[in-house]
Amino acid sequence: MLKTFIGVFAFAALGACGHEGKQVDHFVKSQTGVVVTPATGPARRVRLTILTPRVIRVTAFPAESAHLPPSLMAVGQADVTVPFDVSEKGGVVSVKTSEVMAEVMLDTGRVSFRDKEGRIVLSELVGGRQFTPVNAQGDSVYSIRQQFESPSDEAFYGLGQHQNAQMNYKGENVELAQRLFYFQVVGIERARGTVSLPRRLQRIL
Repeated sequence: MLKTFIGVFAFAALGACGHEGKQVDHFVKSQTGVVVTPATGPARRVRLTILTPRVIRVTAFPAESAHLPPSLMAVGQADVTVPFDVSEKGGVVSVKTSEVMAEVMLDTGRVSFRDKEGRIVLSELVGGRQFTPVNAQGDSVYSIRQQFESPSDEAFYGLGQHQNAQMNYKGENVELAQRLFYFQVVGIERARGTVSLPRRLQRIL
């Protein structure tokens, strides 16, 4: 199913969170976002970074370290001028801007996004995140599986240039391989207004 994406993928303010970098319950708030420590699940850390009032970048880490190697992609930078609130209630850490809210379940690290009216616009599938250690050309890396909830009336567009005259890839299996007459793009635009673009390291052999 096209709900599966392979690659390396939204309140009230707490007075105790006013000290930057201070551990509060299950998260650490900084000037640019928050790092959440789930109780269980494949991710040991889940970092939410505020890029704009409408964009919160989610990065999940399979180990204790939240360090990322340099990316070959153009990566958006955090905007410290965007105001946001962080709270923890009922086993959920919430990060809210004026336009969007991201929620992290403390028991599993599962992430959901809501619009400013509180309606869910994107949610991870239960058990939909996996990290599998692999060896790639002598390097120890992870193969990542990421799945999201998809309503029955949702459509998927994108994935580059294909010669089969098909627009909606909902429910389809698509092979992303470079060939002479095809140009593949590992990105999906959902009919409900969200975009999924995995961050991954590519090598040209």
